[in-house]
Amino acid sequence: METALAAMVNDHEELTNEASDLIYHLMVLLLQDQELDLRKVIGRLRERHQR
Repeated sequence: METALAAMVNDHEELTNEASDLIYHLMVLLLQDQELDLRKVIGRLRERHQR
């Protein structure tokens, strides 16, 4: 939520902070809690980009 708010008000410093937090917590969730292989996520992003 904070990431979206920072983007809406064009606060680049806060957006950088919030995006960093978001990515960090997503990585913890995917890699540690769910043991998801990051290569699968990257592969999916590549597939979507090629469409």
